[in-house]
Amino acid sequence: MTLELEQPGPGIAPARPADELPVMAAVALELHGKFPSVPLEQVSILVECLWSHYDGAPVRDFVALLVRKQAWEELSDHVGPQA
Repeated sequence: MTLELEQPGPGIAPARPADELPVMAAVALELHGKFPSVPLEQVSILVECLWSHYDGAPVRDFVALLVRKQAWEELSDHVGPQA
């Protein structure tokens, strides 16, 4: 699969592949279920920020796994273990 994106202007993030959006939402919902004291909007922002670190990576297969682990660690550090 080849993904061609136009070069974004300064300060504009590149478009995310459409098939990643539902995966991002699922990761955020899963983490929110484990850390219900953190609003879903904040969890979604965390997932988006962590996901953006992998923008431009040629291999996308493990991005969800890496983001889930990193977000879990961030939430555990700041909120404490929940479930």
